This record gives sequence, structure tokens and C-alpha cells, in this order.
Amino acid sequence: MDIKKIFGSNVRKFRKNRDLSQEELAEAAGISVKHLSNIEIGNRFISANLIERLCEVLKIPPQALFFISEGKDSFASEKTREYFLSQTRVFAEELINGFYQLNSDEED
Repeated sequence: MDIKKIFGSNVRKFRKNRDLSQEELAEAAGISVKHLSNIEIGNRFISANLIERLCEVLKIPPQALFFISEGKDSFASEKTREYFLSQTRVFAEELINGFYQLNSDEED
């Protein structure tokens, strides 16, 4: 499973669901059309800030971009959903642990 390809495919799907061209979404998100194209084909991954901007324009929650879906808003399988949820939990734990480590370093 290539997370960049899943992510990019979902960006494309939600962009089309909103009847937006690549040019329109790129302009609204403050990026070039080439950058958006590379995201949609899975050649680039992006920052959290850009994920937030895309989600604001597309009117979707960020997690919607990380799941394999069959239809407009469905998950391909419970197994796939659980896999991504577990990876999200791991990432969140690492992020929180890093935050606490930074805070404890500053207190010392």
C-alpha cells in the first residue's frame, strides 16, 4: 500500500466531487498546478499545513484523505480502516511523546 498514492487519489476524488479543476484547487490552496498534479499522482507528500488548506477548500476532514474508499465516503474494508487507524495512533503517540520531550527539555 502506497500512502502517497492513496492520499493523492483521494485528493483527486474529492476535488472532482466538488467540481473543481486542478487550477481552481491549486489557486485556493496557494500552490502551483504542477505541485497539485504531483500530489494527485502520488509523487509528493505534503505538510500538515497544506493538508489543512486542502481540507478547508474541499470541506472534508483530514482523515478522509488517508483511507481507501469504494464510494463517495465509504471505506474499502474494515481491515484497511483498522490498519490506517492503527498507523494514525502510532503517529499521534510519537507526536505527543515528542511534544512532551521538548517541554521537559525546556524545563531542565
